[in-house]
Amino acid sequence: MKSKVESQPVTTLVPVPQLLPPGAAENGARTEVNGYHAGNGNGAVNGNGAAVIEATSLALVAPIVEPPVAVPIPASVVAAPVAPVDSADFRAALRHFPSGVTIVTIRAGGEVHGLTVSAFASVSPVPPLIVVAIDHKHYAYELLQREGAVFGVNILHQGQRELSDRFAWVKDQDRFAVGNWTTAATGAPILADAAAWLDCTIHTQMPAGTHELVVGEVRASGVPVADRPPLLYWSRAYRSLEILQG
Repeated sequence: MKSKVESQPVTTLVPVPQLLPPGAAENGARTEVNGYHAGNGNGAVNGNGAAVIEATSLALVAPIVEPPVAVPIPASVVAAPVAPVDSADFRAALRHFPSGVTIVTIRAGGEVHGLTVSAFASVSPVPPLIVVAIDHKHYAYELLQREGAVFGVNILHQGQRELSDRFAWVKDQDRFAVGNWTTAATGAPILADAAAWLDCTIHTQMPAGTHELVVGEVRASGVPVADRPPLLYWSRAYRSLEILQG
């Protein structure tokens, strides 16, 4: 005689999303499998050994979901993209934002270069990051693309206006003939008597319109002249800082 072994289906308790009749919650949860049962007697087996799962005290009431409401959008909001401001208007607005003045110096291999830059800002204290914006047409941009290029940011004080003009207008090869230049950690030229200086390696860079945003990680810094007010540029001219007394 061949023995027949029937597998027992797995019993599973599943909350059924329906309301229970009064008193049903008191009877508790139960299931029936293969004809063996206990509890309130409301269960059944389908004859194939399948479990029949009864409503339990965990039964849920299906939530009422409101249909989405279409909100009309005014035609003015769906209009064509707004054109950028005219370049002349852009410059006219930004001339009213005062900025400090820096000389950015670059070393790429055995070549050095420098230029006056006001588009400079701090980015992060940890790690210490700063950013300068360099015109793609400027020779400085070409140098910064070279392998191993490093750069310094020299923040000028009020007594260094002539040095600022020199690095803006004088021919490249003559710019470093004036100034107290030295080096720090990376080998980029550092102005020893600047209001402050930052010596950087290139952390990352990315194009932004006509300029390249060059993010530098500061490897060394110094504040040689802490008591000199900075050189400022505002409304197309150099300005002096007046310290107001509280």
